[in-house]
Amino acid sequence: MSTAPLPLCEPIAILDIFVSGVGDMEELSPNLFRVTYYAKQRDTYTGETQLNVVAKFVVTFETLMAMSHATVEKRTVSNESLGLTPSGTIN
Repeated sequence: MSTAPLPLCEPIAILDIFVSGVGDMEELSPNLFRVTYYAKQRDTYTGETQLNVVAKFVVTFETLMAMSHATVEKRTVSNESLGLTPSGTIN
């Protein structure tokens, strides 16, 4: 039995969603969480900044940890490739 990760398959086009931050995290049951993501946007009519909900994911704790780990790993690579220090300042 192979331990290689399964390849990603995208049978239909999946839209990209821009996210500014995490708005809420709700534990639905042991080991299962709903994470609400928002995008910071300016209201067209009033000009006020709003935090509009753009996505909700229901994930296990293990998935949350994997997402967190992958984000930190990718950010480090991105910072290094851009010549930035971990604090975001330019070398």
